[in-house]
Amino acid sequence: MSTLRILVSGLDVGEYRENGSAYPINVRLRSEDRQTIAGINSLGIPFGPDLVPLDSIARSEVEYSQKSVLRSDRLNEIILGGNNVNRNLNYVVSDMQKIIDQNPPPEGIRVQFGGSFYNQQQQGYGSLFVAIVIAIVLIYIVLVVAFRSFSEPIVLMVAMPLSLVGAVFAARIMQLDLNVVAMVGVLMLLGLVVKNSIMLLEYTKRLLEAGMSTHDALVRACLVRTRPIMMTSAAIIFGNLPTALGLGAGAELRRGLGIVIIGGMISSTILTLFIVPTTYSFYASLMSRFGSKHTDDAKHDEPPSDPAAPANEPAPLEPDTDDSHSDSPNDDQEQADAPDEHQPKA
Repeated sequence: MSTLRILVSGLDVGEYRENGSAYPINVRLRSEDRQTIAGINSLGIPFGPDLVPLDSIARSEVEYSQKSVLRSDRLNEIILGGNNVNRNLNYVVSDMQKIIDQNPPPEGIRVQFGGSFYNQQQQGYGSLFVAIVIAIVLIYIVLVVAFRSFSEPIVLMVAMPLSLVGAVFAARIMQLDLNVVAMVGVLMLLGLVVKNSIMLLEYTKRLLEAGMSTHDALVRACLVRTRPIMMTSAAIIFGNLPTALGLGAGAELRRGLGIVIIGGMISSTILTLFIVPTTYSFYASLMSRFGSKHTDDAKHDEPPSDPAAPANEPAPLEPDTDDSHSDSPNDDQEQADAPDEHQPKA
């Protein structure tokens, strides 16, 4: 078999060097002698001291087999590869999945997408989703500590979904694919958009403590806090404008980050002035309703008081027994006319 393998596949016997380049020297039969079954059957194989044709000691058949067997998770694997040109990888995978759904594979065969870039992208998405969940939890904890309430931070965090509206809309307008870098921008938006709600509701609570009604406090807070909210949001938007325009080296990779932040800040800034006050007004009405009901229930649960001894009745004042004081103005006058015993006589 080694002789037949050398005659058909060849054997590297050395190198030929010329002008600094090395070329391998491979010795094997001519192509016309090794590409047909008849040519291979006529090859002389050493058999003792003589050479005998191959068809005299063996039978040749044409069969197809794999050069190597790939396995994954103890299962045979066949890899089909291709190159992606000027298209988003997620769109390519989506189109391929539609074709597979229309033409399902036989039973026992499973189709799975892979590749170095695709696997890294999926791992990046998974890590970002975990980071977003952790960021939301940490923001909630900070707001609970700051406002000393477990329910008010939920009203403040209403601005988070509002930022996603602008981020997705801006990405669609700019024909931007949401990649890992754009998802990092979404993570940054979670912390940026909440500060508008904090500025608005913090001033609202100060007005409520001053005795103003909820509706008037919200209207006044929107009028007073609109300018600071617009100024801080404009600073963030113009700060990310060079990144969104793709200026500088490697800007194409960071472009999605700037577009997502700008779109999210625009939508959250505008909608925060309408949605957050409305949500807080609804929240305040619910709290006042359930709070008053809880107070009434607490009153009904109290034991009835004794009518003979009314509760919270102030104790009677003790009469003043001091002899130096008098109850009538005549006594005071008599004391004033009486000579002082301790006064020295002239």
